Amino acid sequence: MSFTYDGAYCAIPDHENFVLMSSQSGRIIKAQLDSAGNISTWARIDPIGGRDYQFVAPFILDPHNNDLMYLAAGRQLFRNNNISQIPFDNNFDSISINWDVFSDSLLGTDVKISAIGVSNNPPNTVYVGANKKRVYKIENAHQGDPSWQEITGWFPTLFPSNGNVNCIAVDPDDADNVFIVFSNYKTYSIYHSVDGGENWVKVAGNLE
Repeated sequence: MSFTYDGAYCAIPDHENFVLMSSQSGRIIKAQLDSAGNISTWARIDPIGGRDYQFVAPFILDPHNNDLMYLAAGRQLFRNNNISQIPFDNNFDSISINWDVFSDSLLGTDVKISAIGVSNNPPNTVYVGANKKRVYKIENAHQGDPSWQEITGWFPTLFPSNGNVNCIAVDPDDADNVFIVFSNYKTYSIYHSVDGGENWVKVAGNLE
């Protein structure tokens, strides 16, 4: 209970002396904790201009470079290029330091990003899932403003029409080996691709 509000995504970067904690609607705190888990110094780090967050807004650190963070804000994807450079100022305002936003946006005003996955080997491939069964792939996502490729499974396996992408798991040793998990009632849940999203197969088996 180092941070108040409703708990959401958290992260502990490798080789750093701080943690990242978030609460509802995209508020993210970078904090140093004492031995009892109490906050000793902190900064709010979510981006100025972020809006339309899900109540529990996904963010993820790049496993190849924990200074890179990707954050979902409605139809937009933000990238922070150096988390460790953000100073501790004990200030509860959103910031602009090191934040960029991808110009590509999702189709439809009612489509929102709901899950993010990032590759480790090779690095810098980001998978983005949303409601309305949308899935996207961004290569070289660590720099500039790269384009998005939609990899929604229209054929040969049709993703569920009423599914929301709840989780994306990327094999740390193979960026093309990826699992997508959908959530909803009476919806087939788990899909697998071995070719970076060109083809998908159902793999939930008796978990359904």
